[in-house]
Amino acid sequence: RLFYGIFMGDYRGSGRASHEGDEEEEEPSHRTAGRFTIHEAPPIMTIPLIILAVLSIIGGLVGSFDLISLSKWRPLTAFLAPVFADVHTMATASFGVEWISTLVSVGFALLGILAAWRLYGRGFQYKENKNPFYQLLYHKYYVDEILDAVIVQPILWFGRTAARVLEGDVLDGGSRAVAGGLRGISAGLRRLQTGYVRNYALAILIGVVLIILYYAVRG
Repeated sequence: RLFYGIFMGDYRGSGRASHEGDEEEEEPSHRTAGRFTIHEAPPIMTIPLIILAVLSIIGGLVGSFDLISLSKWRPLTAFLAPVFADVHTMATASFGVEWISTLVSVGFALLGILAAWRLYGRGFQYKENKNPFYQLLYHKYYVDEILDAVIVQPILWFGRTAARVLEGDVLDGGSRAVAGGLRGISAGLRRLQTGYVRNYALAILIGVVLIILYYAVRG
């Protein structure tokens, strides 16, 4: 799928697809994606990949000499023999099992290549296939949807509810109630400080009358 999508499919990038300037200096990483020019990887990337590919081929051949009738030539075994001299010898696996496992793995690989060619080799559009199994794979087994429904949405709901109830009603409402109460008390006390002498005289008179009534009632 990756091979047909990358090398055989239509260009779907945002930059200009071109092989010009492959040997030019690499573009700075801070430039925007729309200004990039698609180009081959520089040698600093390709040379290590080539070395790793060669070593992978050599490693595969070293472990497969018995399959190609070179069972007597085991350079890796001879090289590591002093290290494992005291280790008990394990039973040697049957060549038949090794061949079967190799053929099965190659068969699955060929089936995968055939399926990729049938789906992507002739301009297949990803979202046009309504096959349930394909849709299951396309949506990555709906893991993102399940996590969104089970974890993300409940957390968002809890956060919005807490913000509305705790912050809106409790915190903001409580602070507004305290501020309103203090404002009412200050408005009531402000009436005693009018700045008029007659109001102060009236307040003193009322106080004297209340004191006289208090002592008169008590006898």
